[in-house]
Amino acid sequence: MYHLEVCGSYRRGRAFCGDIDILISRKDGKYEKRLLLDLVLELERVGLLTDHLVFPSSSKEHKSLSYMGVCQLDEFIHHRIDIKYYPIEEYPYALLYFTGSDMFNRSMRLYASKLGIQLNDHGAFARRRNLNDDFWDKPIPVCRNEKEIFDFLGMDYKTPHERDV
Repeated sequence: MYHLEVCGSYRRGRAFCGDIDILISRKDGKYEKRLLLDLVLELERVGLLTDHLVFPSSSKEHKSLSYMGVCQLDEFIHHRIDIKYYPIEEYPYALLYFTGSDMFNRSMRLYASKLGIQLNDHGAFARRRNLNDDFWDKPIPVCRNEKEIFDFLGMDYKTPHERDV
C-alpha cells in the first residue's frame, strides 16, 4: 500500500550515516494529508522520536509534507531524522533527490538545465532562464521510477551505490 524508503548515505551503501532521510508515498496514488502527522505522533508515543524541529508542514506550491526531528536508536545514539511524504507522481524525483549524493545531484541538475529542464525533488519542468538559454519544448513524460528519469534525460542509469560521488 505504501512506498517507504530510507535514502541518503544509507541507500548509497555507506558504512556510516549522519542523518536519516525517509520517504513515503501511497502506491495507489491517494493522498492522505494526516498520514505524516499520525506517523510522527505514533513514533513519538513508542519513544523513537525524542525532539521535534519542524512538525509536518507543507509548502504552498507542493503537496509534499515534511517532518524534521531527532530520533533515538539506542540508549546513547541520537540522529537527525527527516520524514517526507510525497504524492506518487513526485515520488521517483524525491527518491532520486534524497538519495544523493549532493555532488551527484548538482551534476545531474546542471546536465538537465543545459537541456532546458529544471529538475528537483518534485519533478522535471521546462525552463528558460533568459532568451539565450535552451528551452525544452517537447512533452515531459511521466516517470514512474528513477530509471525512467535517467532514460528521459538520455543518461545511463546509475544505481544508488554508483551515486556516492
